[in-house]
Amino acid sequence: MKQILYHGYKVTGTAKNEEGVWRPHTHISWAGGRQEEKLQDSNGFTTQREAEEHALQSGKQWISNHRQGSLF
Repeated sequence: MKQILYHGYKVTGTAKNEEGVWRPHTHISWAGGRQEEKLQDSNGFTTQREAEEHALQSGKQWISNHRQGSLF
């Protein structure tokens, strides 16, 4: 499990081994944990580290898109 803070959002990246393939899972929380979003995708990786890094990048992209949408 890896965690980062990105623009005030807490992003947690985890990976689950499913039949020899590591799948990324992303949990994003903000507003003191009162709001959250969970992301999953079908990408598969050969290592847990790669999947966790991908989860963090996915979370950062979601946050950037979410912030842009809230500016309009």
